[in-house]
Amino acid sequence: RTESFEASSNPVSRSNGGSHQLSVMVSSSVSKVVATLFAYPHEVLRSRLQVSQQPLDGFVSDVKRMMSTARHIMRQNGIAGFYSGMCVNLLRTVPSTMLTFSTYEFVKSRSSVFRNTASVSVSPASAQPGTNSRDYPQ
Repeated sequence: RTESFEASSNPVSRSNGGSHQLSVMVSSSVSKVVATLFAYPHEVLRSRLQVSQQPLDGFVSDVKRMMSTARHIMRQNGIAGFYSGMCVNLLRTVPSTMLTFSTYEFVKSRSSVFRNTASVSVSPASAQPGTNSRDYPQ
C-alpha cells in the first residue's frame, strides 16, 4: 500500500506525465526570467559598448568607457534603461528554454541510457584481475 502511494506521489513515475511536463515548463520559464533579470543589464551595457565602435585602448580606458556608458544609461533612462528590450528578449528566450528543458526531460524519461536498469555489485574478489567471484564461497 505504501509503495503505491509513493509511486503515485512521484510525478516522474505517473503514467500520465502531463503534470511533470507542466512543472518542468513552469520551473524552466521562472528560472529563465530570474536569470535574465540579473544578466540583462550586462547585455545592454555590452551592446551599447559594441555599437559605439571605439577602438580598444587598454584595460583602464576600457573600464572608464564602460563606467561612462553605464552612467550615461542611468542619466538618460534611470534603472529602466538597463532593462530596455527585456520583454521582447523574454518573448524569444522563454519558449525556447521551456522547449529545451521539456525535450530533455522527455528524452531522459524514454531513454534506457538514463535509467537505472540493473545495479551491478562488484565484490573485492571479482575486482582483482584473474579472479572470478564464482570460485569463492559466499
